[in-house]
Amino acid sequence: MNVNNIGDVCESDSDNDGLNEAEENKAGTDILKSDTDNDGLTDREEVKVYKTNPLQADSDNDTMNDGDEIQNRRDPNNSSANAPWPPTPPAFSPNK
Repeated sequence: MNVNNIGDVCESDSDNDGLNEAEENKAGTDILKSDTDNDGLTDREEVKVYKTNPLQADSDNDTMNDGDEIQNRRDPNNSSANAPWPPTPPAFSPNK
């Protein structure tokens, strides 16, 4: 708790989505809705985990919303129909 009560409003999380009000304001999300774009992912998941657009239900515009893509193990940031989630990292090569 902040004894001076400075910053308490910004540190609170009215919708319990994992983003405080300052983070919600920065992202442009609704401080009273845990899933601003109604895609099945919380605003925190979109901003901090999947790096998707919390204001757009379908971040890659492929007609499948972000939450459905994650549920179906598809990359919500890649419109290719076969883009897996999580993305496969490049193979390690000791010569690089």
